[in-house]
Amino acid sequence: MFVGSSRFPAHVEAFLLTLRVDLVCDGRRAEVKYTTDWQLDANRRDLTINSLFLDLDGTIIDYFGGIKDVERRRVVFVGNAAQRIQEDYLRILRYFRFFGRISSSMEHDRETIEAIKENSEGLAVLFAYSY
Repeated sequence: MFVGSSRFPAHVEAFLLTLRVDLVCDGRRAEVKYTTDWQLDANRRDLTINSLFLDLDGTIIDYFGGIKDVERRRVVFVGNAAQRIQEDYLRILRYFRFFGRISSSMEHDRETIEAIKENSEGLAVLFAYSY
């Protein structure tokens, strides 16, 4: 885990969010419990670059190497990619959106692409929620 006072570039967006733990997931929506534990919240995030926290005093908290992934322009799931995808199939689309925005290479991680292929049928869940 990295805890430090690195500075984000001015163009990086930050959002204020409530810390939570997902109790049950159906592939799109989750039953949640609110928490005050930063790491528990980070554990459920989709991508390492989305699991970074900025404390009120400006300290960056990074449990999964998100800063290095930003620096390397890599898009990586937190933990097991298949598990993250099955929690919310929208994460497949988010992966490609972020990959297109920040990746410095056209090469995808083989295990990530396999997890996406194996779970691509779950995208139908998204359409069920769109009506």
